[in-house]
Amino acid sequence: MSSSDMLVVLGEGWTIRGRVINTDGQGIPSAIVTLSYGAGWLAIRETKSDVVGSFSVARVGSERGPFSLSISAKGYRRQQYDIKPPHISMAGEILVVLSREDDQLATISLDLKSGRPHVGEVGMVLRVARAEGVSESFQVKEGQPVPAGSYLLEVRVPGFSVEEIPVVLRGGENVIPLALNQGGTAGGAIRTFTNEIVAGAIVTAYSIRSGRKVVVDSCITGQDGAFFLQFLPAERILLSVRHQGYESVELEANTVSGQHVSLNPMLKAPASDDTKD
Repeated sequence: MSSSDMLVVLGEGWTIRGRVINTDGQGIPSAIVTLSYGAGWLAIRETKSDVVGSFSVARVGSERGPFSLSISAKGYRRQQYDIKPPHISMAGEILVVLSREDDQLATISLDLKSGRPHVGEVGMVLRVARAEGVSESFQVKEGQPVPAGSYLLEVRVPGFSVEEIPVVLRGGENVIPLALNQGGTAGGAIRTFTNEIVAGAIVTAYSIRSGRKVVVDSCITGQDGAFFLQFLPAERILLSVRHQGYESVELEANTVSGQHVSLNPMLKAPASDDTKD
């Protein structure tokens, strides 16, 4: 069994959605998904994945965490995630990759060339290409066993831009040398055109790489409408702002290594039926 931190949105009435697959990218049906709560990890919700491996787990009661999510299936190694609120997911659903009990396992150790930050500040995502232009990803941490194979490794370190490198992980420890580039930051506040604060808006920064949008950071605006993004590469980025009940906004901005960019996008409420001709 292995454990890692999971990045999820934890709001009122939240639901965790995801998919359980094997190392060949095939969905695992009837996998047991258990949500546990508290220091003693009391099971509060359990469900099974469907025929394609998809599952949905909703919080019950008013518990505020910490939580643990475990996934198990016959013939596979059990996987466990520690959910630490409040975080935000980088994708629409969680991907859980279960290795077979006889699969060869690998671990990752980073050799950061720009000075070693605290290990807790390093975030890693392994992306698996399934078809042309299609990939699936899951979060890992150093020392966590993962199935051996070919991946695209994404590394996030505060103060540096997101780095993506192709890796082939073999059984045992894999030391990955990585030169970090100092990244930029962006922040500001979201308001409406009538100067009203917009709390709870999802703000996402994308880098355009090889013709595809790559998420480099995301956050939710606070009660004051403020947001802060980091890990931004020194290049032109696309900023997306979404909130239910408002028209989504996208804008481009140039980020500079080691510098902060102030952005204050404004949202517009869609026209109501009674204001239309």
